[in-house]
Amino acid sequence: MIKINKKTPSGVKGVLDKRGATKVVPKSVPPEDSPEATVLAFVFATAYVVGAADGELSDEEYGALGQTLADVTGLDITQEQLESMLEASDAALREKGYEGAIEELAAMAEDPELRRAAYTIAAAVGCADGALADEEVAVFSALADAYEIPEAEATAIIEECAAAYEAG
Repeated sequence: MIKINKKTPSGVKGVLDKRGATKVVPKSVPPEDSPEATVLAFVFATAYVVGAADGELSDEEYGALGQTLADVTGLDITQEQLESMLEASDAALREKGYEGAIEELAAMAEDPELRRAAYTIAAAVGCADGALADEEVAVFSALADAYEIPEAEATAIIEECAAAYEAG
């Protein structure tokens, strides 16, 4: 099981709570065909698209993405469940490319609250390493457009997550 890492700054969890991101993510992995599984897949895939934006993910990066997602959501997930979600997200990205994957994600969840929650969690994942590559910034911009999040709000979400990590 991947457990919450105490190294995740409380400020990041505070940003997620403030923006309502933690309330939409199930705290345990739901049955495959449930609505909660769709929510989890959407949130995970959104974070994955950002995590993969600056190139191919190595095995270490795969693990870091899952750990960061678990850290910021509190999700208790097995390695097998994590690998299954990673493989599905990676396959969709390879098949459709970034533009197609983002369009599919936008169609997957039309609820503005869920879209904002996924975007916020993706920002927490993207900011975890202390820097956003140009490719990640471009993906964040495309996600904000697809999820109909105004530019000022999208920028504020990323800045809040980055500041929370900087504050430790």
